[in-house]
Amino acid sequence: MEYLIIGLGNPGNEYLHTRHNLGFIFVDFIVNKLGLNSNDFSFNKNFNAEILKYNTILFLKPMTFMNNSGYSVSKAINYYDFKNIYLIYDDLDLHLGDFKIGEKSPKSHNGVISTKEQINQEFISIRIGINSDRNPNITGADYVLGKISKEEQEILITVFENIIKQLTFL
Repeated sequence: MEYLIIGLGNPGNEYLHTRHNLGFIFVDFIVNKLGLNSNDFSFNKNFNAEILKYNTILFLKPMTFMNNSGYSVSKAINYYDFKNIYLIYDDLDLHLGDFKIGEKSPKSHNGVISTKEQINQEFISIRIGINSDRNPNITGADYVLGKISKEEQEILITVFENIIKQLTFL
């Protein structure tokens, strides 16, 4: 496999349409753009992740919950030899509508911290902004676990399209 595309999120219906699941949501978006179906993912118990293989790409959604995402990522990396690894996740430090692609990542994202602790390999971060004039009385944890509004969805679709234009492997 040449590419490992990891979407970070939390398993379970209660997290399906939350901001913290943007990694899962974006991976599903890419898969659908490729003409596949997000229902084509299958559970791999060795990786404790939902996976989908497409040509030289392995799409991975860890089912370990965000704070232990690195476990699934490390299992996949130990099994396959990937030349390029992309880690996709929500970023509360970026405004809704913004994204960054690069090697830098936020210091306080538990999914990223877990991944860095578990693997000894460089990866490219795709950080998707979710901060949208958040009420200061709402904690960061409560905000990221909140549902994505209709207005946010519309903005995110544009963001997803703009990110895809920059990904050379698609």
